[in-house]
Amino acid sequence: MKVKTTWSFSLDHEAQRLIHNCHAISNGFFKTNGFYPVPIGSVDEHVASVLLPDLPYLTISRFWEKVAKIPIDQMHMIDQPKLTSQLKKLLLQIPSIPSPDFAKVKLQWDKISPEFFNQVDQILPNKKGLINEVIIWPTNFGTSCSFSKIEYTPGKVYVWLRINQGVESIAWAILSSLTRQNVVDKLDGLWQESQIIVDWLMNETLLSRLFEHPLRSMRALRAKQNASMLETSNKFLTKIGAPNIDSSSIKKVDTSSFTSREKKLLDLLITKSPQIVTFDEINELLTNNLPAGRQDYEQFSLYAISKSIQRLRDRLEKSGISGSFIQTKRGEGYLLVN
Repeated sequence: MKVKTTWSFSLDHEAQRLIHNCHAISNGFFKTNGFYPVPIGSVDEHVASVLLPDLPYLTISRFWEKVAKIPIDQMHMIDQPKLTSQLKKLLLQIPSIPSPDFAKVKLQWDKISPEFFNQVDQILPNKKGLINEVIIWPTNFGTSCSFSKIEYTPGKVYVWLRINQGVESIAWAILSSLTRQNVVDKLDGLWQESQIIVDWLMNETLLSRLFEHPLRSMRALRAKQNASMLETSNKFLTKIGAPNIDSSSIKKVDTSSFTSREKKLLDLLITKSPQIVTFDEINELLTNNLPAGRQDYEQFSLYAISKSIQRLRDRLEKSGISGSFIQTKRGEGYLLVN
């Protein structure tokens, strides 16, 4: 089955792109995963850069609080027509918003995409036929690329592609869309682990022959911290009034909607931070909260513990705090990171 590619640029998409990236700033996701929000023109090529326009975001009432609590799953979110309209007005204040010139990358993608999807069908045969169209939204803003998950099959994959990125980023986004949900849901994997799997597919399979510079996203994100870019990012975030979110912010979360078990698990993580909370400690907490007669080992396997942590992460996300603050130490347990 031939996969169609459609390209589309609009100011609505640009405003929505800002909502997504400001959400990841305001809930701490970028901070905990090694990304640097910086003003456009300061840093362009680094995989960890998040390019944003220098806008008066605080002129929108409670802007950072609003974007933190918008439910966002990859590129999916509840429609925000008012916030989108407000951001469009701010974007129109910029003297000239360039309409992305994507002719070159479009030509390159048209050339390699048939072979790309042919190779994907061979490497991931259980994913064959899941995608019938890729819709690419070129953008001036944000991370190098973002992608949607596939809602139905065969279905569409949406890709936000920053204008200084190439076909490698399109391929990376499509592979991520095909694999990430399985990694998270079926393998209990983390965001970083999903990234590594896609990096491996890009670099260690026949797909690597299609690209001059296959992406190694996690190597770049885990590289030694860039002091200059960090300083630029901190100054920019202060200027635009972005909140300084860290693990101490979790102490201020309203836990009235949390279950008793979730509250106790969060308290344990906070109390021991920055030390690791071991699997045994979590197991003891969970079994102590079981009704009499239900203290059985099977009930609290490592899988059950990981699901309890995932539910807590989800609670934090709904409260405007990234679940990424709770990180996994494989073979040991979990901890809160700053």
